[in-house]
Amino acid sequence: EGVEGITTTEPSFGLPVIWADRNERENARSKGMTIVDAESVFITHLSEVLRSHASEILNRQDVKSLVDKVREKNPAVVEGLIPEKLGLSQVQVVLQKLLAEDIPINNLSHILETLGNCVDQVKDPATLSELARKALPRAICEKFCDSEGKLNALSFDPTLEEEIRDSIAHDDDGTRISLPPGRVRGLINAISEETQEAFAAGGEIVLLVDSQIRPHVRGMIARVFPDLPVISYDEIAEKTEVNNVGMIRVGTENG
Repeated sequence: EGVEGITTTEPSFGLPVIWADRNERENARSKGMTIVDAESVFITHLSEVLRSHASEILNRQDVKSLVDKVREKNPAVVEGLIPEKLGLSQVQVVLQKLLAEDIPINNLSHILETLGNCVDQVKDPATLSELARKALPRAICEKFCDSEGKLNALSFDPTLEEEIRDSIAHDDDGTRISLPPGRVRGLINAISEETQEAFAAGGEIVLLVDSQIRPHVRGMIARVFPDLPVISYDEIAEKTEVNNVGMIRVGTENG
C-alpha cells in the first residue's frame, strides 16, 4: 500500500511485484520493498528462459567445445573414450537429458568418467544418463534442497510403486509404463492434489521414487508437471535430510 504502480507477477519466479516509476524508488524502499531495475528483471527472465530450454539449445558444437575443455585439463578422462567408445552424439543426448531435468552438467569431467566406466556394458544414451545421475547425488541435492539443506519429498505408496514397477513393459521401442488410462488419470490427480498442498506450505519439493521406475514416471508426468523434479533414492547424497511432505495413493475407484 502507498506505492503507485501496476500490480502484477514477476515472470521468472512468480513473486508479487509492482511496476513503478523511478520516482517511487525511495517511497518503496522506505516500506521495506526490494528494488529491482528493469534491466535486471529482463536479464533474470532471459536467464531463466535459457536455463529452462538449455537441453534444446545445446548443440553438437557446444558439446565438442565442452569436451575439448575437459581434454585440456583432464586428458585421461577423454583419452580412449571419445570418439573411440562414445560418440559426440551420444554425449550430447546424455547431457540434453540431464539438462531437461535441470541437472547441472558443470562437472563434465566426472560425468564423462562415469560414462567411461560403464560404456563397455551400456550404449543406450537413456540408460547412460540414468547412470550419470547416480554419480551426481551432491549436485542434485544442492539443486533441489531448500535453504536449510532439507530435501522436501513426496513419495509413492509402496503398493502403488510396486504396481508401477510391475507395469513396465518392454517392446521394440524400449520400455514404458503400461498402466490402464484410468490408473494414469488417478495417478495424475493424486500427484496434483499432493503437490498443491506441498507448494502451499512453501519451498521446493521433489517426487522421490525407486530408481527402476524413475525415468518412466518422469516421462509419464512431464507434460502435466514439467517443473516437478523426479529423483530416485540412489540420487540422495549422504547426510542429506529428507523431509517427507506427503504420500501419493491411488484408490481402486480411479481405474
